[in-house]
Amino acid sequence: MTDVIGILEGADPIAVRSGDGRLVQVSADQVIALKTLSARPIRIGEIRNLETAGAAAWPGVEQAWIDGWLLRAGHGFTGRANSALPLGGAGTVAGFDASTIERIRQWFGDRGLPTLLLLPDRLGTAPDGWTSEKETIVMAADLGSVTLPLGPPVTSFADRPDHNWLSTYDATEIRRTSRRSSRLSWAVQLSARSETPTRRLPSGALRSPRHPMASAG
Repeated sequence: MTDVIGILEGADPIAVRSGDGRLVQVSADQVIALKTLSARPIRIGEIRNLETAGAAAWPGVEQAWIDGWLLRAGHGFTGRANSALPLGGAGTVAGFDASTIERIRQWFGDRGLPTLLLLPDRLGTAPDGWTSEKETIVMAADLGSVTLPLGPPVTSFADRPDHNWLSTYDATEIRRTSRRSSRLSWAVQLSARSETPTRRLPSGALRSPRHPMASAG
């Protein structure tokens, strides 16, 4: 057996453009497995740094650390701000033993929240008996290599979101969580438009593998 790594250019027949420019064709009956790879090798440290930055930008209203897991609570508004993230640290990994998971359950239970584990690829997998859902692809790029679109700015800032911004979220969820706490505060309005602008992934951008949410079954 051997691997063919490159850009998939055709499916019938299967054709892959390898790194040296060759077009390799493979018959379907020879294919054992297919796997999506990033445009370049991604180190675990890069994934951890990206997730750390993302968590800092979406912190919830309360945080705690348990055995290498960053726990966030945000009155139930959004899964990301109410989940446990196995960041670990340089040279260490988050604990996945039963006692650690139970302490995480207890922390969320004390706040009236379900236990959600946010599991980036290569940082952790769902424990046995847990259900995975809501897979997400995280993308990032070096700002120095990003070509900004021409025309008027598409980003603005406000003290609180307006109707157009709120319309991009589930209105029922917003009302529910707003009733649960008056401490919900909004600082950044990402876009003044009701639609979300589309962006192409710049050349050389870092694409982190998918990571799902896991909840206890």
